[in-house]
Amino acid sequence: TAFVNVAAARDFFYNSHQIIYSTSLRKFDFLVGRFVGASVVAMIPFLGVSIGNIAGSLMPWTDTSRLGPTNWNAHLQGFLVFVIPNVLFISSFVFCIAALTRSTITSFVATIVFLVSYGIAQSFVRNIEQEFIGTIIDPLGSRTFSVATKYWTVDDRNNLTLGLSGIMLMNRLIWLGAGLLIFVFTYFRFSFSE
Repeated sequence: TAFVNVAAARDFFYNSHQIIYSTSLRKFDFLVGRFVGASVVAMIPFLGVSIGNIAGSLMPWTDTSRLGPTNWNAHLQGFLVFVIPNVLFISSFVFCIAALTRSTITSFVATIVFLVSYGIAQSFVRNIEQEFIGTIIDPLGSRTFSVATKYWTVDDRNNLTLGLSGIMLMNRLIWLGAGLLIFVFTYFRFSFSE
């Protein structure tokens, strides 16, 4: 939220938007540049998990026999399946709020409302009869992952990766599409004017 909010609303916060609006910069270039830049920067902290794994395994006090080998495919799959789609969806949501309201506070409040709503929605779909609906309406994919791997053994959970297939692929495509629609809505509603 912080990275995307700053990219979308900084000019309004510092009253420098009049300068940008008077240049030959096109709306498409402005919005896409800000959105892509903020999204890429928002993905970088998630790489800390993999970097921490490397650093931890290299520490001299680490008992490598208890740690086991690092499954780099799992790190890559986690980044591709969860980080990229989730960051793009949430970034489009926050970017839309920040760019259209031109308010930092509103985008932070909207993020809190989103997280609370997400938690409440997840509690409604714990029923097995609503399992498929729960996997489809899960914007972050955690419920979908749980359903897709519920019959995996402990060994499967330690050695396999889910990847983009089946219900997980459907969920990720739905929410990436939703993020794209939100960004398109932002593009058409945003205006280079006071």
